[in-house]
Amino acid sequence: MGERILKFILPTIPLILLGACVMAAFAAQDWDVQRTLFADDPMKKMEQILSPGAISNRETIEIVNIDLSDGGDEIALDLMFHSPLNVPVTVTEISADIAIGDGVGTLRLVEKVNVPAGGSAMVNMRGPFNGTPSMAGGQSISNLTMELLIGGITIGIEDAL
Repeated sequence: MGERILKFILPTIPLILLGACVMAAFAAQDWDVQRTLFADDPMKKMEQILSPGAISNRETIEIVNIDLSDGGDEIALDLMFHSPLNVPVTVTEISADIAIGDGVGTLRLVEKVNVPAGGSAMVNMRGPFNGTPSMAGGQSISNLTMELLIGGITIGIEDAL
């Protein structure tokens, strides 16, 4: 008699485990079939991230320091990135052209930067510099492009300034 019960129970164990996993998936999504079967729509996720009240009104990028190497062939730029969002942001790429006097430099992000929700972080950029630098003429930044990782979604921004 015990043998017959085992012959019946053993083949049904995988079916029972599969059913338990499916039920757990539906329970985790509040029994919503669409949310369980299909991933969240990225646009809806961005709408949640950028909801009213999530964006602050302060300046996003602030130039902290510009430093030219002794030979004048390399330039370093330190920016303070103030996150306008109440969610963590990762700056994965940033590049810009900077003009100082008659010289022009092309800057790139040294390493990716994690910015806490609503917080600030220092962004270090470095690159080659060609020409004669002159602080008397002032400086200008152009062609600023950024790539941000926000809530698992990568956002590219061109001509941010």
